[in-house]
Amino acid sequence: MQAVLLASGSGNRLLPLTQDRPKCLVAVNGKPLLQGIVEALTAHGIQDLIVTTGPFPDQLALFFETHTPSLHPTFVANPDYATTNAITSLWLTREKITEDVLILHSDLLFDSSVLKPLLACEGSGVLIHPTFLSLKDFQAHVVQDRVMKIGVRLAETHRHFLFPIYKLKFEDWLIWKDAIERFIENGERNVYAEDAFNTIADQFVLNAVYYDGFAMEVDDLEDYEKARAFLP
Repeated sequence: MQAVLLASGSGNRLLPLTQDRPKCLVAVNGKPLLQGIVEALTAHGIQDLIVTTGPFPDQLALFFETHTPSLHPTFVANPDYATTNAITSLWLTREKITEDVLILHSDLLFDSSVLKPLLACEGSGVLIHPTFLSLKDFQAHVVQDRVMKIGVRLAETHRHFLFPIYKLKFEDWLIWKDAIERFIENGERNVYAEDAFNTIADQFVLNAVYYDGFAMEVDDLEDYEKARAFLP
């Protein structure tokens, strides 16, 4: 299984912490976000990494050389990172994805145990918290344990907090990829890849994989302070 780490974002909401480094190398209590992600992936045997880059790509390369010299990730640059969103970065990886894949944002902080139910899912799935709901993070509209729509502020009932780690069967990735390509061809490059998913949610089953471990996004300074207070 491969893993795509979307690490191209500018990280403007984390300024000044991202003034001299990519968002994923911001350290929470001394540990870079990326280090925790890579440790969780390798703990579950996932070593084939595709990493998208935006600002400070040399720092990302140096991180892997220094912290995980046994890994040799494939780097995919998004030269337009300042004016595009994750949909563009993910589209740029399309020729590198050749099998079942995990797709995850790189501003995540989580216990590696949350990956266990996702990896055990036989089909495609995404992590969903059964009770918690954030008004500023991704939400999922879930019907009979199937994700039917993803967004930040959904109007639908049966909304749940979505933690953006996706496990996709290769054939399901191809369906999503084609939807992403249609967005790109229409000039919609500054939106979420999830917007493309919403147009094809009825074409494959994205299972709601419920978890109860620690998991949060570190998207802004408020998140950063919460993370610092939570972790030792």
